[in-house]
Amino acid sequence: MEQKVLDKWMPKLEKAFQKKGIKVDEAKLKNLAEMANARQIFEYNTYATLDGVNGRGDFNFGNNPSAGLSGFYGTGAKGSGEVMSSLFNVFIETVHHCVAFDILPTLPQTKSSGVIYVMEPVYGGGKLNSATKKPIMIQVAATKHSTAAALVVGTDYTLKTANSGGENIAVVTFIGTNKINGNFCFKIGTQNDNSGSAGTNWQTALVKDLFDSGVNGSGIYTSGTVYWSFDGNSVDLIPGFSNFVGGYSGAGTNDDQTWFLNRGDGNRFNKPMSRQTGEKTYYRSMGVRTWNKNFAAETVHVDIEYTTEQIQDAKNDHGVDIQAMGDKILTNELTQHINDHALGTVFALGWSNHYQMVQAGGPNLNVFVGPSNTTGTSLSFLGKDDTALTISGAAGVLPSSGAISENLSTLQRRLITRMLFSSDVINHRSRRGRGDTAIMNTTLGSAVKDIKGFKTSEFDNSLNNGNVYYAGKIYDIDVYIDPFMDLSDFRVAVFRKGAKDDPGLKMAPYLLAEKITTIAEGTMSPKSALKSRYSLVAAGSFPELNYLTFYVESGAGYSLV
Repeated sequence: MEQKVLDKWMPKLEKAFQKKGIKVDEAKLKNLAEMANARQIFEYNTYATLDGVNGRGDFNFGNNPSAGLSGFYGTGAKGSGEVMSSLFNVFIETVHHCVAFDILPTLPQTKSSGVIYVMEPVYGGGKLNSATKKPIMIQVAATKHSTAAALVVGTDYTLKTANSGGENIAVVTFIGTNKINGNFCFKIGTQNDNSGSAGTNWQTALVKDLFDSGVNGSGIYTSGTVYWSFDGNSVDLIPGFSNFVGGYSGAGTNDDQTWFLNRGDGNRFNKPMSRQTGEKTYYRSMGVRTWNKNFAAETVHVDIEYTTEQIQDAKNDHGVDIQAMGDKILTNELTQHINDHALGTVFALGWSNHYQMVQAGGPNLNVFVGPSNTTGTSLSFLGKDDTALTISGAAGVLPSSGAISENLSTLQRRLITRMLFSSDVINHRSRRGRGDTAIMNTTLGSAVKDIKGFKTSEFDNSLNNGNVYYAGKIYDIDVYIDPFMDLSDFRVAVFRKGAKDDPGLKMAPYLLAEKITTIAEGTMSPKSALKSRYSLVAAGSFPELNYLTFYVESGAGYSLV
C-alpha cells in the first residue's frame, strides 16, 4: 500500500517542485507523498462534490472534450484536478520552508488523533501497590538536610521515624543514584514489626510508606538536624533501559556481592554465580511497564483580506497578482509559527535534560569563556513542562593567571568541543546514539564557520535563508542556523534526530496547509484563509534524553566573533 502511494504521488510532486525550481531529497519527498495522499483522502471525504448535487454527475477535471456528455456525466474515479490546485499552491511552500520536516522524523496522519504505545523495562520482583509482595528495589527523591554525608554504595542504612525516640522502619541498601533524575536507589531489606510495642507493623505497609518523610518522619539520620529525608510520592520502580543494576541477575560466586548502578568504579564489576549457587537461587524478575500516550491535531490559522481596488490596481498598474502574494504571506506566517513551535520544543526538551543531569550531580555544560576564577550567569529557560528551570553559572574555562595562550580560533574551538561533548552525552544518557543535529543563532553560526574542520553543505539545498537553513557539517553533526534567533541568544541545541520508531520528538502533520477562499460579506472582496493542523509528539518515557541545550557566555574581551 505504501509503495502505491509513493508511485502515485512522487512523480506529481517532483514535477511541481521542478516548476518552482526547488530541489528536495528523496526522504522528504516520500514524507510529502504520504501527506499529499492523506490530504486527498480528506478532500474526498469532506468536501461536497458534484455527485452530491441532484441532477449532476461526478466531477472529473480535464476530461477529453470529445467524450461529450458521457465523459462529463459518466461514473468513474474522481479527478485529481481539485486536489492539485488546492494542495500544491500553498502546501508545497509550507512544507518546503518548515524546518520541522528536516530536523524531526515525520509521521503523516490520516486521522485527527493518534496513540503512541510506550513500553519501558523495569526492575521488578514485586508491585508498588502490594503490601505483601514489595519490589526488590526502588528509586525515591531524597533531600539533604544540613551536612548529611553522602550515602555509600553497598552500605546498609536504617530508616527511622526520628533520630531518637522513634521507630526503626526498615533496613535498606544504597545501590546508587538514577543517572537520569538523581533519585536515590535502594535495595529493600528487612522491615520491622513494631506492633508489639504499640508501634507500626511496617511489614504490611506499602513501599512508599517506608519512605514517606512528610507523614511519618522517615529518614536516614545522623542527628536531629543532619539527615536525609524522602518524598514517598516519588517512590517508583527503576527503569531498565536508562539504568543498569549490576548484581541483579547474579552477584558473584555466592550471590552476595554489592549491587550497584551502571558500571563499576574500578573497585567492583559484575561476575556470574557459580553453578551450585545459581541452581538454588530464584530468578529475579524484570518487568515491562506499558501505557499509551494520546495526541490530537492542534490548529493554527490566519486569513488575509483585500479590497477589490487593491486587486485590480495591483494587476493593471504593476502587473502584480496580489492574491498570489497573499498566499506567500499566509504561508510564511504559518510556517514561522510551526518552526517556532518545533524549535522551541527542541530547545525546551534539551534544557530539561541538561537541568536533570545537573540536578543528578552531572556536569554543567554551559560554556563561560572567561577566567577560571570567575563564574558565569545563572540561566533560566523553559523546560519540557513550560516551567522555567535554572542552572547555576558555569565556571570560567580560561586560566585565571599567567600567560593565556588563546586567540580567536582557540576560543571558537571551545564551542566545537562542547558540541561534540554534548553529542556524546546524549548517547551516554539515552543509550540510543550520538546527537547528530545542532541549531544555533547567526552569531555562533559565524563562529563555527570560521573553524577549520567545518564542512560546508555538499549538496544543493534550497532552504530559504529567511528561514532556518542548513549551514553545513561539523564532523558528524549537521548544523542549522536560525536567523530569527536574536543575535544575543547564545543557546545551542544538540540533538539526535532519530528514526520514526525511536523515542523523541515527532512531527505528525494531519492537514498541514488547508486554504479556504471566500468573499467577505461586508466588502464583497475576496478573502483567503490558511489553516494548519498537526501535532508535535514526544514519544517514549524519557524523550528529552535525545536533546541537550547549553548556553555560551563570553566574558569581557573574549567574544567568539
